[in-house]
Formats: sequence, C-alpha cells, structure tokens
Amino acid sequence: MAEIPSRPSLFKTECGFILVTGLLPSEKTSLSALPDRVALVPVELVASLRHIVMAAFRALRALTTGRNVAEAFAYELGACLTGVREVSRIRQVLSSSGPKVLVSVCEDVSDCLEPLMTLLAWGSRLTDVEPGYKPDNLPSCSGSAEALAMEEGAMLELDR
Repeated sequence: MAEIPSRPSLFKTECGFILVTGLLPSEKTSLSALPDRVALVPVELVASLRHIVMAAFRALRALTTGRNVAEAFAYELGACLTGVREVSRIRQVLSSSGPKVLVSVCEDVSDCLEPLMTLLAWGSRLTDVEPGYKPDNLPSCSGSAEALAMEEGAMLELDR
C-alpha cells in the first residue's frame, strides 16, 4: 500500500474541498477545539489515500443532503470508512493514539488550511503515514485490502 504523504493533498468536489495529510498529533491536540468539519483518523482505519478521500466525500455529501448517520463530520467519516452505524463504536475507534490522517473539508481552501495550521501550532508534525487497514478475515478474490475497505463503506452508502 502506498503511503499517505505528509504533503497535504487537496481534492475539489461538488460539495467543497477535501484536504488530506499524514499527521503525528502532539499531546496538546484536542479535536473538540477544532472546527466541526475536521477529523483525525487512526491509520488502522485507512486502506489508501483513495479510500479516505472517497469516505470523506461520502460523509460530506451525507451531511450536505441530510442523509447522515452521525451529526459530527468526524463520526460520519468514521461510519463511511468502516460501515459501522453505531456512533459509540465509531467514537471508540477514532480515539486511538498514534499516527493519524487529518481530513479537513470546507467550501473555501483557506478554511481547510486553518485547522492544519492550528494543529501545527500545537506541536503536531506532518509525517508520511502507512495505511494500516487489515480486513477481519473477509474473503477476497483479489486479495486487495483497499477493495474490501471500500466495500464496507459502500454498504453503508447503499443502505442510506
């Protein structure tokens, strides 16, 4: 699997922009002090850059259209990554420590950069992160962890 780079990647969608980068959070990092449309996702939930971007797009679209499972972007993103509907379980898996993938969604590019700048001011560091998603004994014809991870999120999408 390819790394998620420390260099922020920006994607334009019909619902706004998605910024993704690898991050090593500092002790001062507090997600509650960041804007609503920011998520710090443990690398264990991410199979690839494409997986996290597609999940972010689905979460953003769900929140925009009112078809969301969770009220907060971070939890909706967790649901779209894992296919899990229970917010308490999503909250638990998002709270693990270690390297993260920062996902920021916004209508204006500068609004995506502001949370990143805040995290860096708190002592977080940009870093390349290796996706750590490992399927739970799911059968696969291709052996692709990315395909299995994308399928879990797509199942939630189909249920909406």
